[in-house]
Amino acid sequence: MAIELLDPLTIKAIKGPDPGKKVTRHNDGGGLWLRVTKHKSKNGVERVSKSWEFFFTLNSKTTCTGLGPFAPTDKAPGLTLAAARDEAYPHRHVRNRPMTAPNTDTGQRGNAFSPTQLVPNALLRTKDVCAVTGMARPTLYEAMAAQLWPRPIKLGAKSSAWPATEVNAMLAARVRGASIDEIKALVVTLTDARQHCA
Repeated sequence: MAIELLDPLTIKAIKGPDPGKKVTRHNDGGGLWLRVTKHKSKNGVERVSKSWEFFFTLNSKTTCTGLGPFAPTDKAPGLTLAAARDEAYPHRHVRNRPMTAPNTDTGQRGNAFSPTQLVPNALLRTKDVCAVTGMARPTLYEAMAAQLWPRPIKLGAKSSAWPATEVNAMLAARVRGASIDEIKALVVTLTDARQHCA
């Protein structure tokens, strides 16, 4: 049975999960799915969120990684349908590649896999986030205080990290030239989505 690919009008018409369900997924083919979730915010308001997921098989086990929230237009925070397809393309390339345990001690460049290739939902420590964003540590903490960057996930009493998918979504918004209000909205969306990771 052929998969009917999603289109912007179909996505716009989706107002929530199927009746009686909290989560419904819509297949766009090639491992890319639109996840539609109904949940309540902290103040009890019920709302629906849409986000992109990429499913793949690695070592005979099916798993998924979140690509980011859905965006209806290029100017909104998140990923449009076209952007989600572009984001999924390199994941297909990496997941379909034969993967063996990396040897980082060979002394040769390019032999080691990045954390996000080995672990779909990789967590990046502060120094890693600063390295990929170009922000100094004080600038990163100022952005968090101004609600322009999500707060990290606590790993322990003295350690914390950010999901790589969130860092990618924030960088994509900045590259697109998202406004301060759009970035703040994206921070809220990403933070809320943590409660619904599956």
